[in-house]
Amino acid sequence: MLFDFEEGFSLAAARSFGSSIALAAAEGGTGLSIRPQGASAWEGVAFTFPAKDLSAYLGLVVRVRNTGSRSLTVFADADDDNVYPSCKGALNLEPGETDTLYVHFHRRSPPAYLAAHFQGMRGLPGGYTEHWEYIDPAKVTRVQVSVFNAGPGQGLVIDDLRAWGNFAPPPEAELLAAYFPLLDTLGQFRHAGWPGKARDGRDLADQAAAEALELSLRPGPGDWNAYGGWKGGPQLEASGRFRAQKVEGKWWLVDPEGRLFWSQGITCVNSGETTPASGRENYFTAIPSGGNFRAANMRRKFGADWSAKASDQAHRRLRSWGLNTIGNWSDRSVYSLGKTPYTVNFGTGQPQTLPAALDTAAFRASVKTALARLKPEIAVDPFCLGVFSDNELAWPAATAAAIAEDYYRIVSQEMKSALPGVLYLGSRIHNAPEEVWRAAGRYCDVISHNRYDYVLDGMPLPAGVDKPVMLTEFHFGALDRGLPHTGLRAVFNQAQRARTYAALVAQCLAHPNLVGAHWFQYSDQVYTGRADGENYQIGFVDVCDRPYPEMTAAARSLSGNLYMTRMPGAGSAIPRVRKTPDGPDATPGPHGFPADALGRRPGSLSSPGFRLPPALP
Repeated sequence: MLFDFEEGFSLAAARSFGSSIALAAAEGGTGLSIRPQGASAWEGVAFTFPAKDLSAYLGLVVRVRNTGSRSLTVFADADDDNVYPSCKGALNLEPGETDTLYVHFHRRSPPAYLAAHFQGMRGLPGGYTEHWEYIDPAKVTRVQVSVFNAGPGQGLVIDDLRAWGNFAPPPEAELLAAYFPLLDTLGQFRHAGWPGKARDGRDLADQAAAEALELSLRPGPGDWNAYGGWKGGPQLEASGRFRAQKVEGKWWLVDPEGRLFWSQGITCVNSGETTPASGRENYFTAIPSGGNFRAANMRRKFGADWSAKASDQAHRRLRSWGLNTIGNWSDRSVYSLGKTPYTVNFGTGQPQTLPAALDTAAFRASVKTALARLKPEIAVDPFCLGVFSDNELAWPAATAAAIAEDYYRIVSQEMKSALPGVLYLGSRIHNAPEEVWRAAGRYCDVISHNRYDYVLDGMPLPAGVDKPVMLTEFHFGALDRGLPHTGLRAVFNQAQRARTYAALVAQCLAHPNLVGAHWFQYSDQVYTGRADGENYQIGFVDVCDRPYPEMTAAARSLSGNLYMTRMPGAGSAIPRVRKTPDGPDATPGPHGFPADALGRRPGSLSSPGFRLPPALP
């Protein structure tokens, strides 16, 4: 326990910033009340203390109650030297709600013996996770709890700030004796159990049958057209392709039928990722062909024609869950079926780190060749929402303006020549200077932005640039479902993962420039890591191709009022509850969401009511 705020606690131990603090009643005792004053963007309290050795723990937790009248996002940071990087967490709370805010300790390096036994994995058994934000948990010196642009009348009470969980990598003797293989025949971690873990192939077949019934009973939002556009909304010009248009002060996509379209999507809708086996054969009870466990599990579910059945099921799933876009890195065998709008990507031939200057003639020729290869696939397909070029390029600081000008101008010109009428969605910007955003604004139809954060607290759209923007990657993960890494943003459990997803999408819906948000990714990654070692718990489905009920319930709840949330008061109201033989569809009631087809019930979630931080444009 770091601070329990009971008898003997002095307010002098807490340094408030932009807020007033006082002792207050908490669950079964005393907590610390924090009242933001609204004078600055970030407000809260910091605790600084002599270095504490918390290396035996997975992270920190603090109980938080929202005492205000509106939903609230609360942040916590822990660090070892009061400077960046730090480890952070966030929690979304409805008024009067109490929950646990978790900060996971990402560490500089794993124990040497552990690194020697596990190759090609960014998360390791026992709690080690590689990340660009990390601390030395043996020297924790500060913890901060804060809110961002809370506004008047907001408040919270925190209690029981303490270390949590056991950082418990298996001892080397155990690794040598009986720890390998790591995975069972289905690709699940052998040394832990969790809700929903499959026992064998019969569980997969049972799940497939139950899910087929569920999808038939919940086919998707009733007020969507074939593209997922808003049938009950305004009728605009139907161009036969997707386009962008500003309507009543907000940017929108418009589908081929002329209906308003907001892209709620998911990336990597495919048959699964491969995990390398060479030199790691002892990791596996059995390694499937190509190292693709999810594909092997879908074969167990569907039989010899599993690929076609799984592709068809992916479309039915997305529609039922209220996701109307297949995002980047997806299989052509899935998106080419003409059932769900999709995006595609092409490489321009440039390295990830761009040179200080472009050879514009060579670059144009390379782009022209790449688009000629892509053209037969998408040129006349109305379900193609648009095209990305490259991904997360690193821009040279000294010449970013000139490089970005040449890059986007040439790609835009060649797109218009090769694929007239097809939206150019940009290069999936991540950590780029303002000059890149300005150039993208001049030449892209939609600016794409990969962003991994808990909230939309300052999207870097420069002043004077009024273009549609699409959030093309984000995710949250937890350690409670058998995988060793949370992904790039950690939460405490599956209920919080779904809540945080819903909160961020709700903020995107409120932003006048945002025309979509795409979750990364459709499936959890493989425990033993994909080619670059990522092994994150970030999917809507697990390695056995079984959906997470918390995530699908949250997506259904969002989609049930997606368009009326984006444009309140316009068009026909979309009912939030549709009756099925099993009762209400996935709209939360007083006891949370209904059980899924297998009777698994997600944690309690409230319908999202998150307001956009006022600092946003």
